[in-house]
Amino acid sequence: MKRELKKTILLGFSWLGSGSSNAGARKSAIADVAWRWLGVLLPFLAGLVFLLTPLGGSLTRLGYDLLFLFKPKSPLLEAVIVFMDEKSFRELKQSPGNWDRALHAQLLEHLTREQARLVVFDVWFTDPGLPAANEQLRDAIRKNGRVILAAVRSSEYRPGLSQIVLLKPLPAFLEVAAGWGVTEMVTDSDLVVRQGGYDSEQTPGLARVAAAALRVPVEAQGVRWLNYYGPQGTIPSVSYCDVTNQAPGFFRSKVVFVGARPKTLYAFAQVDEF
Repeated sequence: MKRELKKTILLGFSWLGSGSSNAGARKSAIADVAWRWLGVLLPFLAGLVFLLTPLGGSLTRLGYDLLFLFKPKSPLLEAVIVFMDEKSFRELKQSPGNWDRALHAQLLEHLTREQARLVVFDVWFTDPGLPAANEQLRDAIRKNGRVILAAVRSSEYRPGLSQIVLLKPLPAFLEVAAGWGVTEMVTDSDLVVRQGGYDSEQTPGLARVAAAALRVPVEAQGVRWLNYYGPQGTIPSVSYCDVTNQAPGFFRSKVVFVGARPKTLYAFAQVDEF
């Protein structure tokens, strides 16, 4: 009897020990599953935070800017910017909103003689202008044959209606130009331009049209991060009023951008924008 009781007690302790072992295994398995789910959920939740809050955008912008802090300055000899700057305003007696188109015609005639590769006007030729100057500019565009013009998207407000309208250059200019594109930059909240401007199949961006004219491949529509050549002054430039003062051949085989002189920021510094 004592032997049987002892055996029963030993079996009971053995069962209890086995139960404790099974419970520990179950707890370990549950903890393992929990950690696995946590490993999946944490990156997902972090992604949502970055996607839906300003924190993610700020880190993305910072990461982009840091790429340019140590980027070496890349010389660019294939392009020139002709700035309609304050010096030109004074010497040519012009104003930003009322520039004589006959001067643009003379500029184009000079660039045609210089055999510039392409001329891109970041200037809006949307208003009627003066007939004589328009005819002179049209003739200069036609003779050059390699001129890209700018269009602009503008907000139009009417009672109970707000819409975006596309303002193209005058038909007389479009008929003889090599193409046209929308000039519109995307500026972040900190006033830095990091991405390409507006661009679609129906209303192509000015940069894409110019690239197509040069037979430079461009990625399909979507987010295009800008790869700046460098800070302000990296791309050679001249004042509008000094174009004819350059040495013969200065513009030969170069892409010439013509426009005002705004200042764009990148990586904590100013860059040239056309």
